[in-house]
Amino acid sequence: MTIVFVPALIAVLVAKEREMGHELTQEEVELIRDSATAIELPEEIAEDMAKERGYPDIDPENVWSEWLTYKATRSA
Repeated sequence: MTIVFVPALIAVLVAKEREMGHELTQEEVELIRDSATAIELPEEIAEDMAKERGYPDIDPENVWSEWLTYKATRSA
């Protein structure tokens, strides 16, 4: 079993940053992660969902570093 964010955590962070009108801080990113909706699913179903979505989600255990990596690659 694995934890899956619905909607994807990366989508929630992108939307929240647009809504707030500024780059999110580490504290904000972690708070958003902690209050986001998540469900527990079997690994194979989670993998199928990621394939359908077309992109991998951010690892919630490394949310800050992966968010920074996402932002750096998005603006490159």
